[in-house]
Amino acid sequence: MIEYSPIFVVYKKVRGRKHYLKKFTEYNSVDRIIAEKSRIIPRDCSIEQIGVGKDLEQLYKKKFKIK
Repeated sequence: MIEYSPIFVVYKKVRGRKHYLKKFTEYNSVDRIIAEKSRIIPRDCSIEQIGVGKDLEQLYKKKFKIK
């Protein structure tokens, strides 16, 4: 099985303040995640930040105050 670099997506619901962090290891690019027809991220959410790399998880948790 091929192991890709993790992709981290920070998103929030349109009517909320809480940020969510989701980690993807099965994709090799962000194109599939941010595609208009994709349902990987719920449609009523706005993507705040996307990054590729292992070190971004702790950075995003601290920046957006995600537990």
